[in-house]
Amino acid sequence: MKQHHPNDHHNALIQHYKAKFIHAACILALAYTLGPDPNTLSGATGIGIDEVSEIVGRMRAAGLWASHNIDTSEWFGVDPKDGQQAFYAQAALAAGLVLRIVSDSGIEYVPNVGSISAEMTDRCVGGTYDQQ
Repeated sequence: MKQHHPNDHHNALIQHYKAKFIHAACILALAYTLGPDPNTLSGATGIGIDEVSEIVGRMRAAGLWASHNIDTSEWFGVDPKDGQQAFYAQAALAAGLVLRIVSDSGIEYVPNVGSISAEMTDRCVGGTYDQQ
């Protein structure tokens, strides 16, 4: 087995999560016009149905998507900068990188450390990164 420099592992993980985030952002943007149907979104983007279904599932679990509509109210606030930040937060949510918590004091997006740690553990074998 080829040994890798520790930075190789770190860089591979960054690239993996960057790709997940980009796919999620594409799905969110297209769902705005096409709706939240996984088959339609997969066909329009070329992203695999399993990945799209996971994204749709996360958005539905967060209460932002229903069977035929999506809630984009956080994207279109008074300040465009706030809307942009909300879109990116929801893309991170869709990618499984953060959790959305709604309370009396507002909406908060927090790191989904458990999910990321579990995935990193599953993908790391003997100090090397298994690029699937």
